[in-house]
Amino acid sequence: MGKFFNTIIGVNKMDEKFKKIIANNYSSRMNTTKWSEVVSVLTSSSEYNPSVSIKFLFDKVNSGLYSPVWWKEIECLGFEYIEWIKINPIKKTYIGRLVADREEDFSNFIKKGLDKYGIPYEMENEIFVIYGYYKNK
Repeated sequence: MGKFFNTIIGVNKMDEKFKKIIANNYSSRMNTTKWSEVVSVLTSSSEYNPSVSIKFLFDKVNSGLYSPVWWKEIECLGFEYIEWIKINPIKKTYIGRLVADREEDFSNFIKKGLDKYGIPYEMENEIFVIYGYYKNK
């Protein structure tokens, strides 16, 4: 019963998380409260549903694709397992086959929200990157 109970409460999952962190020499940059604040920022506008790319600690690779996500699902998976998240600040709206998509830039909206909560982020080619864990050198 012990092994079954440990799996139910996530002890084995936590053990694996710590092994991964130690093996890769990671240090934590975010906590659950900070991730909740990120979600609060990104969902505070009815006009913007961000496309994101997320890499979890246990993912070997990331597809590099961006899409909207169900934040409750990410929370259920566990914010503490996010290695990094990339946020595309550009909202594209399909107009038609013969017309280029309309683009709106929400960079200032995202920056203002992240700065309000003191969320550490970096910019990579106009994409916001928030690291849950950072690899020590």
